[in-house]
Amino acid sequence: MAREEYKSTITDVKLIEEFNAEFESLSKQFDKRIYGSVTEERSRASKLIINQKLKKPVEEVFSQFLIDAAYSIHTSLKAEDLYEGGFYRTSGKSNKLITKVSKLELNKEISIIWYANNQQFIRSIKFYSNKKNTVTNIKFFNLATGMTSVAGYLERHLRTVYAKRQKVSFEVQIMRTQMALGIIPKEKHEATNKKIVRYLKYAENLY
Repeated sequence: MAREEYKSTITDVKLIEEFNAEFESLSKQFDKRIYGSVTEERSRASKLIINQKLKKPVEEVFSQFLIDAAYSIHTSLKAEDLYEGGFYRTSGKSNKLITKVSKLELNKEISIIWYANNQQFIRSIKFYSNKKNTVTNIKFFNLATGMTSVAGYLERHLRTVYAKRQKVSFEVQIMRTQMALGIIPKEKHEATNKKIVRYLKYAENLY
């Protein structure tokens, strides 16, 4: 097997063209209206929006989030490996998934998209600074869209579990960012790390 297949960052031009075509085709499928009922159509999508505020300049906050975004895609990735339009193989249990960085605007937005289990997943984080650039407002947006309406109890329950896990994931990311930027002092890092472990354990045990 070619060494290229083991790399997280996909650099083969032919593969990039194939993934671009595949993602464009899938995006059109998920954007296409399926149901006549507005209620059923809305039930296909699950949105999660969280707002957070950190008392640090936007450049520092964005830089730290970019580091975390790279690591979350693949543990071998660095912030400088990410670029808008880039395709990446994920690590961990989902190492067969392909993720695309759909938007990367310095100090403004990081967005990624991927497809799995007949669903489209879009995750976006936007950054806004105040006039003095002493506070950064963060808007976390997560959208999961399926090809069918979510009507049954089990489907609704699974969607709720997914939303809770995404919320925990973002809260953990915020805590790690606060420690990295010195918002949480070093003497409180041990307690914060224990809190993170509890949060992750809680998310893992959700079912």
